[in-house]
Amino acid sequence: RAKSGVRIKCNIKISGESPQAFILQVSDVTFAELNGISGKSDFNQSPKLTQRLAAQLAKPFKFEHSNGHVRQIQAAPDVSETTVNIVRGILSFFHATVKTSPTVYELEEAGIHGVCQSNYATEINKQTNNMNITQVVDIDNCRMKVAMQNGMASAVLDKDSKQRGESVISTVQYLYTIQPTEEGGIVKSAYGLEQQHFSPFNVKRGSFRMEAKKEMVLIRVSEGGKPANVGQLQNRGDLVHKLVNSDANIPLVMQDLAEPKAKAVRMIKQLAEDHKNQINRETTEDTLKVYQLLRMLQDRDLDEMWVELARNDEHRRFFLDMIVEINDDRVLKFLKKRFQAKDVSANEAVQALLIAMNHLQPRAELVEKAKEIMNMEFIKSNLHMWPAAV
Repeated sequence: RAKSGVRIKCNIKISGESPQAFILQVSDVTFAELNGISGKSDFNQSPKLTQRLAAQLAKPFKFEHSNGHVRQIQAAPDVSETTVNIVRGILSFFHATVKTSPTVYELEEAGIHGVCQSNYATEINKQTNNMNITQVVDIDNCRMKVAMQNGMASAVLDKDSKQRGESVISTVQYLYTIQPTEEGGIVKSAYGLEQQHFSPFNVKRGSFRMEAKKEMVLIRVSEGGKPANVGQLQNRGDLVHKLVNSDANIPLVMQDLAEPKAKAVRMIKQLAEDHKNQINRETTEDTLKVYQLLRMLQDRDLDEMWVELARNDEHRRFFLDMIVEINDDRVLKFLKKRFQAKDVSANEAVQALLIAMNHLQPRAELVEKAKEIMNMEFIKSNLHMWPAAV
């Protein structure tokens, strides 16, 4: 089974600025990635990503901590939201409601997943006198859940599948070991595990599994030391994960991305051949691969592909059907050239234009470019195209 993942290792240092304000510093960052077969492949270091990530994480972060909860996180203005989300993942280890009595309790609290129900169980280790805490977060039934819904804009809601249950089943668990002190307690170690099983049609065993692990171990506690120079900071909100806008709204398939144009041409021709007489359901993965390859190409590459593929009716049809999934200004530029050259039929233009507009990223500059296409003479002059475009 194919497997893909990333791993981040680092050291963190937390120093107190006031009883409720603290400075977080991250050092010795390493980033590794895994792409391969389960049981046969291992993580490989990624020096470039490590360098970029370490440069952002090296800047001090400030946060407030009161009654076991992380409240306000501050970071430098040029630190990306993705980096702040990584810091949120680190600080979530210090976000827990600890009670000595009762030993089992539940409550609703804001965490990295949103405002969700947490169930706690505590136990005292009689040999070490440490407190072991188990926290289970119910992220399937949050009152305010951090979630992003992606999918085909023209998809029809399947009520029968909805009644059979949710497509995503998630579990989140934290394990803490806390050493009691006169002031409260010190987190000696912490472990977190999140699992998500996805099944598009609620089938048994699912078709996708995501597993996220994080672990923290206390190295030492030191007194004194010069406080870090934090510089200018901006309020970045609380511990709740902030969604980052991403252009990739299709599943990623592992493949060699060298020479993307040549591979895309070859695969489009093969897909056209495979679907010549009937629909071939075994080629879904290849279709996703073509989408990825097309999104790597420049305007000139797309024009060159059109010259090569337009001569064959089947190749031409598949190319026009797939290029609309680029979903940014490149597909608008390509369609504008085709309409100016009038080298596509009215039927081809209507189909490509409708899907491209339906899947286009909702950005103001793209809306303006789309208006330019709508006002082209090629669109207005056709009895069927103009009503469809409007």
